[in-house]
Amino acid sequence: MTTSPRIAVIIPTFNRVQTLLACLESVYAQSDLSLQAIVVNDGSKDGTSEKVRDAFPQAHIVEGDGNLWWAGAINAGLRKALAADFDYFLLLNDDNLLAPGAVEHLLAYTQDHPGTITGSLVRLKDTDLISDAGVAINWWRAGPYLKDFKQPYYPGKYPAIMPADALAGQGVLLSREHLNRVGLLHDRQFPQYFGDTDFYLRARANGFQVVVNTASAVWNNPPNRPKSPRPVNLKEAITRFIRLYTWPGSPYNLAVNARFWWRYCPKYMLPVTAIYRLLSSLRYFVKKNF
Repeated sequence: MTTSPRIAVIIPTFNRVQTLLACLESVYAQSDLSLQAIVVNDGSKDGTSEKVRDAFPQAHIVEGDGNLWWAGAINAGLRKALAADFDYFLLLNDDNLLAPGAVEHLLAYTQDHPGTITGSLVRLKDTDLISDAGVAINWWRAGPYLKDFKQPYYPGKYPAIMPADALAGQGVLLSREHLNRVGLLHDRQFPQYFGDTDFYLRARANGFQVVVNTASAVWNNPPNRPKSPRPVNLKEAITRFIRLYTWPGSPYNLAVNARFWWRYCPKYMLPVTAIYRLLSSLRYFVKKNF
């Protein structure tokens, strides 16, 4: 009798317990698979651990101190799963919902193509819009971006399997062989942003292909976030502006961006991408604050 491979589902979370519970419900609704959720609770203050234990006592919980960030939380979950001898590792965000059969499609393709890392087609919940059809890299556009973000989706839009430059960590299945050859995420160099892209670029450098399996559907279900109030004075505006380039959780953190671009961007493109990235950050700052 063939034993079903054991799959650990790694889910980082921070203060989004209701969103997380919906995610876990979709995980445990996957049929005929040996799935175990590993929730990495990075210092939540909303009762996350207690509510998860009440609703899903079979889930494992790894406690963080609030300083893991996304990549560190993924690594904490992977270390626990590796130590427990899981065979495969599914990366999910806490605002993802797995469609029925999603993991089954990922597992079947990964088992048939062990030299490939397989991700899912991610759509925005309750819409006909795409959230993520893989990550493409265009240095004229300042590097990695979500392919077809908020573009219309319709059946037959994509082939069954699409190559990708990288993936966004929403419904990605990894094997022990992938991790043995690539290693874990570089959580110190890329704590929040670019850690996923760095991992898949390293995977490709190690001979793995990276694809999106469009039969595996994941819905992105982000909670509504109110827009930040406008700065009350110049001092607050300057503080927010400095934070944009220094906070580890910012997509425009200067040290993280410089590290990623220096490592992967063709050197002759660096001036172009630096200007584009600067303009992009200014546009982002104005949109978020004014």
